[in-house]
Amino acid sequence: MNKVYDASRADEAPINALPDDVLKLIFEEAYEHRLNQSCQCGYATVPTHVSCRWRRLATSLPYLWRYIHVTPSMDMLKLYLDRTELLPLFIRCSGTETDEDEQPPEPEGVTTRHMPCLESLLADYADRIQLLDISSCYGHVLAQLLYTMQQRSLPVLSYLSISNQNLDPEDDMEADLRFQLCYPNLKDLHLLALPVEYSSSSFDSLRSLCITHCNISILDLHALSNAAPQLSSLTLSSVGSVIGINNIIPFPSLQSLTFIDEYFTVEKLGILDQMDAPILRRLCVDTFLDSRTNQPQPPRAFPSIRELCFRNTYMYAYSPTYDGNLFLYAPNAVHFELRNDRTKGSPVLRCLAENPAFLPLLHTVLVTGPRKLDCYTVLQDLVARQAQREGPLKELRLEREVIDEIGAELEEVGNGIIQIVLAD
Repeated sequence: MNKVYDASRADEAPINALPDDVLKLIFEEAYEHRLNQSCQCGYATVPTHVSCRWRRLATSLPYLWRYIHVTPSMDMLKLYLDRTELLPLFIRCSGTETDEDEQPPEPEGVTTRHMPCLESLLADYADRIQLLDISSCYGHVLAQLLYTMQQRSLPVLSYLSISNQNLDPEDDMEADLRFQLCYPNLKDLHLLALPVEYSSSSFDSLRSLCITHCNISILDLHALSNAAPQLSSLTLSSVGSVIGINNIIPFPSLQSLTFIDEYFTVEKLGILDQMDAPILRRLCVDTFLDSRTNQPQPPRAFPSIRELCFRNTYMYAYSPTYDGNLFLYAPNAVHFELRNDRTKGSPVLRCLAENPAFLPLLHTVLVTGPRKLDCYTVLQDLVARQAQREGPLKELRLEREVIDEIGAELEEVGNGIIQIVLAD
């Protein structure tokens, strides 16, 4: 109880740390008059009762109820709002939820049961909504809701996540439909399969942007750089081709860039050559890499990059020219990560070991996931070359399965990861 109370006083929401079934029970027992209808959140009921102390605590701490999961019941929402007083609201709404004891209704019913409640919250509590997380499998529902949101200022909104869970190209959302988002205090924006008109949007305070399952063109990036001058973290997928484009896109505050395209080509990586990011520190490629075509021209280096990360990487063929160019984007990197590499022969590791300009700079190398025996010799060579060069590498972390094939001084650091301590 003391931890929950202290957390609430620290301007946090204890509801995030409590199990859903316990929260449901507290919610139902904490009021003087029980609701006739059961809570429709879909949580299982615990066959116990809440103590008097829990009841008093729950009714006296508005932070417990500021995190609202929208249900079809307006009465339930009113009880939540009665307890939140004037605190900023954290609201989540899924347009695909169904009642616990009923069969799923027709699609139109699924998508409209929650939306009236959410639209009511947007109309009556727009000045208190700080976090808004919306998802739906039906594009027309999101379109209707976004039209409503465009009419509201939402002055304290700092986190917005909108997900169109229907990734079918035959979705009922109009193909040419693009939405405007203008929220002065928005800092984090996550968009899943949702087109945005960046040229007419404004993100003066935006720090982090994640765009997935939605193509973003060079023109969109230009508009985004103007609309979000303080953007520091950018995650992109489905980047349009940059062949034949020579305009430089300024991102003066960008520090972290991640590509998560399902099928990443050399041409798409060329977007880096069009970006002016003087303080970019981290480059992550979380995607398949197709190295069957070499990059047409040498890359433009980012001297500020310190961390280079490959995740879920698969390469169709080993191409020294391409892989070398990828490392040359970050000539001053001191931290290298390779996670969940499924590549036979591990060309990423091979390139790391064979690139004389890159290897001597590394301080930390983290490798997790390789299961192919081919990578062992590459790692051995990496360690041997580093020892010969007497470079600054102080830490090489590998999974235990990899370590079993490589002789070195070992020190276990937990979570199945081994730290290889190299001699100075």
